[in-house]
Order: sequence, then C-alpha cells, then structure tokens
Amino acid sequence: MTIFTMKPQVFRFGIDTIRLNIDEDCDSPVLSQMFKGLSESSNAKYGIYFLEYEFDVIETYVQKNNAMIIFAYCGDPVFSIKKIFVGGVIKDISYQITVYGACFCIDDLNEFLFKLITRYKNYLSVSRLDLCLDCDVPVEVLWKKHKTQFRKKLPFINGKKIESFYLGAKKGQKKHYICVYDKKLDSKNKGKFHLFFEYLKKPLVTRIEVKMFTKSIKAMRITPQLILDYERARLSRFVFHKNNLHTFFSSCCLNPRSTCFLPLKDIDIAKVPLLITSTYTGKVEDLELINQVPYLKGFITRANRIEQMHIDPIALLQHSLQPPQEQV
Repeated sequence: MTIFTMKPQVFRFGIDTIRLNIDEDCDSPVLSQMFKGLSESSNAKYGIYFLEYEFDVIETYVQKNNAMIIFAYCGDPVFSIKKIFVGGVIKDISYQITVYGACFCIDDLNEFLFKLITRYKNYLSVSRLDLCLDCDVPVEVLWKKHKTQFRKKLPFINGKKIESFYLGAKKGQKKHYICVYDKKLDSKNKGKFHLFFEYLKKPLVTRIEVKMFTKSIKAMRITPQLILDYERARLSRFVFHKNNLHTFFSSCCLNPRSTCFLPLKDIDIAKVPLLITSTYTGKVEDLELINQVPYLKGFITRANRIEQMHIDPIALLQHSLQPPQEQV
C-alpha cells in the first residue's frame, strides 16, 4: 500500500499536445507542396525545411478523405500535418497540424509553436488541447483521493499496483477526459527519457493530463491568441505567470464541483512553473548516453555496418554534410 503524507510538490505546468485547424481560405504553397505526389509508399525524406527548421519525414498516410505526414527532429516525432481532401467528412478545413509533446522538450524547437501560430494565426482554430501538471503524488494516491463527476473510471493495474487511470470516456469524446500516469515510467517505456533530463533526478513524477476537444474548447473560448499569449510567457522565461490555461486546467482537474484531486486542492496553480524545454537539443555531448537514446543507437549500428563494407563512415559523413540552406 502506498502511503503519502507529505506536502505535495508540483514541478511544472504546460501544454503537452495541441491540434490546430487551418481553414480552407488559407492558400499556402509551402503546405500544398509537401503533399505533392505523396503516397503510402513514399520513402522517408530528410532535410525538409518548415518555419526555418529542418525536419525528417518518417511516416506518411494516404486515405480516402485525408493524407498525413509525420515529421521528426533527431529521431523524435514532433508534429504532423494532415491534409483534408475536398468532399471529406471534415468541412471548411484544409489542414490539421498537431504538435506533439516532444516538440516542447527540445531547445532547438523552443519557438516552433510560436512561429507556427504567428504564421497562420488568421486562419487557425484549436480543435484539441492537452494540458498537463507534473507532481510527486503517487498515482495510487490520486486514484483513491479524488472526486469526479465522470461515471466512467478506468484504472490500469500491474500486479496490485495502479500505474495509470482514466476519468471519462476516451472513445468518441467531444468534451474532455483526464489521464493520470507515471511520467518517468512512461518516458522509459517509450524510449524518451532523454527529453526529460530534469525529471531523471526526481524519485517520482506523476502527470495529470486533461485532454480537451471541440466542445470544451469552444465552451472555454480557447483561441490561438490565448495559446500565443501562453507561448510569449513561456519564451520570456516568466516561469511564474498566471494565464487562462491555468484557469482551464483548474476548472477540469481542481474543481470541487466537477473533478478534484484532493492532495492538490490547496496548491496555487499560478505559482507553478511553466513547462520549459530541457537542455536537450537533439545533440548529445555525453557519449555514455548514446546506447540509451534509440536514434543515436541506430545511427551507430549503421555506422558499424558501413565500416564492415570497408567504407570510412567518418569520411563519408564529412563528405556528405552540407551547410544549412535557407527555406524557400
């Protein structure tokens, strides 16, 4: 049995995932060019420039009503672009851009969301927003000590230990639901611990995440401008900066009239530091980390195979590396 009697420690608050719709009036040659000639058999592409950043295309999907491209930075998927075909199920939208949590953890991409919203802000709307709060309260304690209006409650148990749980229905959800899980365990299982160096020193990190969809977003009046204001605060490193996103999270997860996690009911969420990028840039200086970061481990494996072919991998890299090009 997990016993928790200490005053809870709250580490960070911020955005984990966001999906932005671009309406059909937006004429973007940059976006349309990405989907030219795209098919499911398209090979991976490297060195694709978008918003002055260089990415790799790692996966593509083509379906009847849409096509999607998933972009990675140094091996980590960071965002996707979905093109909505005319006559499909989704109306009045030409593209959906989803920015994943990894994007908010890499210093090199620190301004990516800010630049994205600034570039397309006249054509954007928010269709999904995941807000998260990281703390040191065990998952089991939050499971036992919470009040909620949700009828559907789903715990995931390993042995006798609750490792995560959901409040609210996931399938077909148009409002929001809540997920609580062990962030360190999740990062380890997904091979992404290198994105959370700060948390490696913590004995326990639990993430409370509210996933909001169209109805809740509309009811709370969440707009691209609100997200832009949050990004300005985060980029200015005002780690203690109350904004509307704090209020939205509190209304979903710290509200005695809806859902409230009792160990956290007395926290002042305005004083919780914002999620900021770690020192990880996609470039690892500590060679001991190579065998633990999947992208780099795969790179070394390929280099060894090249050497077995009697080709010098270092000379090959020096010959192939090109200076960065300006975005067209």
